[in-house]
Amino acid sequence: MLTPIDIQKKTFKSGIGYDKKDVEAFFAEVSENYEKLYKDNIEAQEKITNLMNMLHNYKVIEKSLQKALVLAQKAADETKETARASADAIEADAHARARDIVSAAKQELAEVRGKTKALMAQYKIYKMQYRQIIKTQMELLENDSFQPFDPEGKLAEAEKNLAKNLTKQAKESVNKKEQPEKEQDE
Repeated sequence: MLTPIDIQKKTFKSGIGYDKKDVEAFFAEVSENYEKLYKDNIEAQEKITNLMNMLHNYKVIEKSLQKALVLAQKAADETKETARASADAIEADAHARARDIVSAAKQELAEVRGKTKALMAQYKIYKMQYRQIIKTQMELLENDSFQPFDPEGKLAEAEKNLAKNLTKQAKESVNKKEQPEKEQDE
């Protein structure tokens, strides 16, 4: 490529032809314009080089950002998957605990029902035993052969009257209580 200096140093042989002053003036103008274009071209080349370097740097940054985004997406996906697996494990554990609690509650309920039935059976046995004791005691009190030591005989008579009244009241009370139980058993 020609430089402005090459154009300025160029000389022509003189002879018949163009006017020397016109050629030199035109030559000076061309040289000046070419010098300006040459400098603009150098500046443009430098700018292009700088822009190319910057473009290369931006492409490197872009690749780094793309890699970072891909890694971030993978990390996010892994975090989601880990969270999902953890949630599933927690849910499964909660279901297992709930089943254990329900099972234990059912077992405890069965035990309480069994104990309640046993207590009710025991209550009926005690009730029958106490009725028998009361009946035996009433028969003993009503028997004329039972005479506590009473020199005057007044104590025995008062006790007989008291015993008769108590017996009558006890029988009435037992009869009243047996009627609802018989209705329930039926």
